[in-house]
Amino acid sequence: MFNGSHDKAKIQSSSRPSSPWPRVVFSHNDHDNSNSYNENHHFREKLLLRSRHSKMTDSSVEKGDKSAFSRLRSGSISTGLFLGHHSSKVHPERSSINSETSSASSSICAHRSDQSPPPFRTRLMLPRQESIMSDHVLMSFESGPGSALLRGRSGSFNVPRSPGSHDTDLSSPLVLSRERSLHDLSSDISYVDPFDRSRNSLELFAENEFFGGVYLGPDGREDFEEINCLLPNGIIMDLSVHPDDEIIDIKQLVLNRATTDERLPLRGCLNPDGSHYTLKYVSSNGEIETCYDEAKTLRELKPFQNLLKFEHRVKDQDLYEFRNQIGKLIGKNLQDFDELRNPEVNDFRWQMKLFCRKIAQARRIRLKDSWEAQILYQFPPRIVSSPCDSHCYQRLKVRLLWHSDEINEISPNVEPKDLILELANKFHHTEDEVQRSFLKVVGEDSYLIGQHRMIDFEYIREQISLQKLAKLVVVDVKEIDIVQANDQFYKSLEKGGITLKTEVNQPLSRNTSLTAQSFNLMGLPLHSTIDSTSVENKFAVMIKSLEYPKEYLANGSFRCLCLQMGIYHGSKPLCSHVTHTIRCATAELESGIVNVDKEFQFRLKISSLSRESKICVSLFDKRRTSNIPLFWVNSNLFDYKGKLKWKATFHMWKFSPGSTTPTHQQLLPLGPNIGNPNMSDAVHLVATFQNGDIQGWVEYPACVSPEVKANDLMDSNNNIGTITKFYTQELGNISNRDPLHDMTEQEKDLIWKLREYCLSQIPNLLPRVIDCVDYTNQAQVRILNELLTRWPLLPIEKALQLLDYAYPDENVRRFAVKCLRQGTDDVVLRYLLQLSQALKHESYFQNELVDFLLERALTNQHIGHYLFWDLKAEMNSPAASLRFGLILEAYLTSAPEHMKILRQQNTLIEKCKASQRALEKFESSSRHHDKAKARFQSNVKTQFDGHHPFVNFGCPLNPGLKCESIKVESCRLMNSKMRPQMLVFKNMDANYRFGLGPELEDIILIYKKGDDLRQDQLTLQLLKVMDILWNRSGLDLRLNVYRCLATDTAEGLIEVVQSAETICRVQMAMSDYRTTAVFRKGLVLSWLKKINIGEEAMKRAQWEFTQSCAGYSVATYILGIGDRHNDNIMIKKNGQMFHIDFGHFLGNFKHKFGFRRERVPMILSSEFVDVISADCGQPDNFDRFRALCEESYLTIRKHGSLIISLLAMMISTGLPELSSEQDLHVIRSTLHLDRSEEYALEHFRKDFNESLRNAWTISLDWWFHMVNQLRNKGIKAQ
Repeated sequence: MFNGSHDKAKIQSSSRPSSPWPRVVFSHNDHDNSNSYNENHHFREKLLLRSRHSKMTDSSVEKGDKSAFSRLRSGSISTGLFLGHHSSKVHPERSSINSETSSASSSICAHRSDQSPPPFRTRLMLPRQESIMSDHVLMSFESGPGSALLRGRSGSFNVPRSPGSHDTDLSSPLVLSRERSLHDLSSDISYVDPFDRSRNSLELFAENEFFGGVYLGPDGREDFEEINCLLPNGIIMDLSVHPDDEIIDIKQLVLNRATTDERLPLRGCLNPDGSHYTLKYVSSNGEIETCYDEAKTLRELKPFQNLLKFEHRVKDQDLYEFRNQIGKLIGKNLQDFDELRNPEVNDFRWQMKLFCRKIAQARRIRLKDSWEAQILYQFPPRIVSSPCDSHCYQRLKVRLLWHSDEINEISPNVEPKDLILELANKFHHTEDEVQRSFLKVVGEDSYLIGQHRMIDFEYIREQISLQKLAKLVVVDVKEIDIVQANDQFYKSLEKGGITLKTEVNQPLSRNTSLTAQSFNLMGLPLHSTIDSTSVENKFAVMIKSLEYPKEYLANGSFRCLCLQMGIYHGSKPLCSHVTHTIRCATAELESGIVNVDKEFQFRLKISSLSRESKICVSLFDKRRTSNIPLFWVNSNLFDYKGKLKWKATFHMWKFSPGSTTPTHQQLLPLGPNIGNPNMSDAVHLVATFQNGDIQGWVEYPACVSPEVKANDLMDSNNNIGTITKFYTQELGNISNRDPLHDMTEQEKDLIWKLREYCLSQIPNLLPRVIDCVDYTNQAQVRILNELLTRWPLLPIEKALQLLDYAYPDENVRRFAVKCLRQGTDDVVLRYLLQLSQALKHESYFQNELVDFLLERALTNQHIGHYLFWDLKAEMNSPAASLRFGLILEAYLTSAPEHMKILRQQNTLIEKCKASQRALEKFESSSRHHDKAKARFQSNVKTQFDGHHPFVNFGCPLNPGLKCESIKVESCRLMNSKMRPQMLVFKNMDANYRFGLGPELEDIILIYKKGDDLRQDQLTLQLLKVMDILWNRSGLDLRLNVYRCLATDTAEGLIEVVQSAETICRVQMAMSDYRTTAVFRKGLVLSWLKKINIGEEAMKRAQWEFTQSCAGYSVATYILGIGDRHNDNIMIKKNGQMFHIDFGHFLGNFKHKFGFRRERVPMILSSEFVDVISADCGQPDNFDRFRALCEESYLTIRKHGSLIISLLAMMISTGLPELSSEQDLHVIRSTLHLDRSEEYALEHFRKDFNESLRNAWTISLDWWFHMVNQLRNKGIKAQ
């Protein structure tokens, strides 16, 4: 910034050639030379070299990081300086506020003369003492009446000083203490000496609570920071901003100053609209980057030296920034997809662009035509399709807020619009007002909308079940926060979006490839295409070489290797495996390349290969006693266009450490069909597929000739003849078995011959019919495909089975998706967790399932919400990141309205991560817990309630909830090993007050890092499915299925159930002796009686406890859930009991000193029996409880195949306790699915009685847990 007669001299001083010396900011006064530095010797000027990023060390700059910085800046600007003076002559009454610098910062000036010209800033090179720094320093001077600008810890600070004192003593620089008043500065000032050579800079930063790039004081408050902005007109502007200011606000603030300050030259060259510029900065790793996410704060951006460069926005910049925002949101740079140069990836991205664009355009037209359509998309209502009890059809009582607060009795069959019309007539509203009014649920961001009866809304049924009044409010559409994207943005998406290296002049059909065929110069195909079913050659593989990183030699591997290969269709081998021993010479070991040159021929013809055939390879370290598994890989034999591969390089994955599975089982057909993307960590196997003397591409036929169809028809007529009663009974028995039951060859032969009978009479036997197909017999495969065109649609629960790992046939999976299309959005949401994992079982990126999920997600934002988080949770998994990243890119590109909401939620997660990182330096012990709690409170205030509060955002756990702001004082750090964070937010509807009733409950979340919450999420989903099955059977077991969302493989969010306590806390609170409380009876019953005063209240509480105890006892028994101590079981004040923390399931019980801790099948402690058996007006209540358990058990047993299918679809998730079919046998053995119902019930009663007899073992286990917890917390046992 230049002004006045001093401009020329100052410019000449600062426009010297680019220098390798760093430069700093300093303040100078050219006036009033009468005073000298010696006259004010008590003033000691201190300079502190400030590095904005501790990660950018001097060594890294010397290695080349400075080059990027030099290219970015104009001149040679390096580090800024803190300046400090130890002075007692600053008079507060003579200071003034300089509001031009920033609205958030202040500059205090002590004037000596009113005759001086206005202040200005320029640059000047000044030498400094060699004893301190060996190069020169650039100092920026602000001319003013007898003042030198000092960059204090809180804004700018001016003190009187003598001009010309450039040879200031720099031997002991000082830093001003933060947040000090001028009176404090004049009397009691504390300083630190950062240039003390005896002290490490890291120690200094630690002592001054250096955190997040700024200095934190004892109270945890941050100071303002100075940024340097390089503008397109050549001006360099310095500005003080808060580290929590968003980049978009900083950018606009700079432009406002630069275009309105008349003292600044060339201001007419700038556009005051910030959207015309982008910002570039030097990142912490020394690279020049562009800021695409302008919602980030300065703290989050972390620009080196706080240097920002403004550049004019280029053409299509909006679209380019949008793609970069997508990349940051999903955690993967979209440029990585471009650089793969993978034809399948490119084809998939292009096809998805066309497919999703079509859906988005239709949605856009629909949303523009109707407010109701916009609400239905962003806030889809929760609809229950199953019938409810007869008492629900009585007159409903609801509390309605519209002009007045009234309790209304309404018909359960009335529709929302009719109810609004009835109220509008009462208050004399116009028809237009009625059309713009909607019923909103108080406390939720959801609406009762659409042509549904009031009784069909899930919220209404929940309130009826809880015996509460439904609270509704009539709102105008203007009050609804509807996120919209403008038409211009959609037009830019149509022009841009996915950019490919290959130009396409016309839209492609869904079955067209960008690289369909190769041609020579004459325009003829390079190779002819040969039908794979006509090639009788044996399939063979030629292994050329093996390449591996040399560091693997350190553990003695690769001396003698065993290579094993097999051909699979899904999890079924198509032929026997082949094995070969590789002996490595010393020279080969040293080079890292082992020449194999070995051909492996399989006992399988090419004509017998199925479309989804894949080769599975494993590599072992061969030892005398056993083989140690090292690496594995799976790869499709046919590419995505149906052509047989002729060469490949397999990038192999590491086996999990400590794998001891026998060698013949070490092929992993259930693993992903892609190579290891981490090339530096992979072993590379170079191979070619030997097809003999075949000239041309071998391709799997996409269609069948009429002659082949005729032959297949003749074969299919070879049926069994007359269907006898014996055959029908046998088919009935097979249909009742679970999916894991292995059929005999006789049963397979029977089903295949009776396939037409199954089609017409028992269509649910389709999975068994498919199991009978020999996929090496292509005639049978063709018959199956023809059957699928005529087969009746299956129920959704049955169709899900066809999407697990056992059915890779794309025609079978296409039929399963066709069945899914008949389901409502609520059904899709119910099973979305499995459907997301089923994407891993697809052989290729392009498939019907991904089309179906994207179609539903793009028309229902709640489906899009959970699809996004389910896929994003595994973006750190190398095996899934490519497939899931491509799907997320396709979704977010066509859902710009939803992307803004998801970015807010992702910001919430990032803030939680930042707080968690700050706690890592505190040991997880009780004596450090208080310090960690204090830091946590400070971090929460900084992250959520600081300079720019984080407000008005959707809850990631539940898109139907919206948080207004955080309640810092209510947040706390939980005292457990992982130190979960409990965050409390105010509900957006908290201002709605009905009468004098209580305020709405807060929204409370737990952020937990360190545990894989995907297992908890799966268990809770299964509990929800069980609850739905019980409700369909007329059983209301009062399950409290709280929400859990995994946001990564080792972190996530958990809903806090309010008004609840753990059984452990209840027992200790109701007993005088903590350690023996578990052995005292009646404590839980006494606690319930203390809260539920009155006979009717206690009777209701006992009913709630009985129902919920029956549900959870049976559910945990069936799922084999372990670690059921009294801190993992909670009880609400209304008597409802529920379980939490599902870290162990499927029979993985904890052990102590070699003994199993849980020695009873069901958790029926004496405390629970006391509550159920108490005389509370319900005689024979325990007998009713027993009957309820038996009925609920048999209900789930009838749907045992569904539970097994849902678990089987999750095997590819990577959960340690669910990694193979063997883990599912716990469910089979508990439900006794291969035996009669009478046999199963008898065994259930036996386990029930055993649990009652040995209830004392539960108390003993709880006692061990309680004593251990007290010891860990440092509490003396009583």
